[in-house]
Amino acid sequence: MNEIIKNLQVFYTEKISYEKVELPKNSQVIAILANRSFYKIKIGTVTFIGIIPRLDESFSVSTYKKHLGIYIEKFENQCAYILYNPTDKQTDSFIKNKIPFITNDNQIYLSFLGICFNRRAVKIKEINSEKMMPVTQSVFLYMFYKKQKYYLKSEIASELKISRTSLTRASEQLCEMKLIVQTKVGKEYRMELITTGVELYKLAKNYLINPIYEEFYVENSELILKQSVKAGVSALAECSMINSPKINEVAIFKDNEIVESLNKIDIRWDEYENPVKIQLWKYPPQLFEIENRVDIISLICSFNNIEDERIEGEIEEIIRNATW
Repeated sequence: MNEIIKNLQVFYTEKISYEKVELPKNSQVIAILANRSFYKIKIGTVTFIGIIPRLDESFSVSTYKKHLGIYIEKFENQCAYILYNPTDKQTDSFIKNKIPFITNDNQIYLSFLGICFNRRAVKIKEINSEKMMPVTQSVFLYMFYKKQKYYLKSEIASELKISRTSLTRASEQLCEMKLIVQTKVGKEYRMELITTGVELYKLAKNYLINPIYEEFYVENSELILKQSVKAGVSALAECSMINSPKINEVAIFKDNEIVESLNKIDIRWDEYENPVKIQLWKYPPQLFEIENRVDIISLICSFNNIEDERIEGEIEEIIRNATW
């Protein structure tokens, strides 16, 4: 399931979680319908049920569609099949029959959320141009700070260690937002920013997302120091007149392997010798770090929705004096 959730995270900026569930106890269904795995998946405030068929199943698409209707009725919720290594014929047939699904190889068709994307670029969705996806923001920041005349897609994919599929989605979104233009030169695509510096930031500002996925406290360690960069007020204090916080704040990529080993603590009820505030980020904060702190634009975005006049004033001063 972790692989499935990562695929969904490419398309959504909201927090995504899941838990295993069972068919409602009062459900009277045939054995095949009950003998599958079920997961309640939550994207922001939206929930639906993910259904994993058995590997030895060989039903027709019409049967899967019939089963789907039963599941929707029993769970009283939207449902989607979770498919592992399906054939192109199977996914095309599911799309044709409007059967929602997610696959382990980055194919998604969730009609009730308005999204459809598969590896052969079968798209039945207008590109979301309201907010950047995490991967889109990574691509934008790479281009913003690099300041080249143009960028090859192969170059960006290699530098950011992202798939060509993810980069395609990101570039389409940036085009829709009118922040870049794309031109084909030979077999390669060139991406060019429409402007630079402060002017570009002002155009992109309303599309940028808060990079923070989750925040919590842990006891500090050498491992955390090696895998993180300064963030939050700790980072802001180094580039403004604001005072450093009593508890240091650092950022770590949410998919970093050390995250599972972090033990959360509650500083409200116990005293700890050296606590640190962890920000889990939706994209790697080290990508654009400056002197072991997060980049300025991401830092500014991390304070979205925080009502603090001191912080707001310092951020305005940073933007006013920026030399991007």
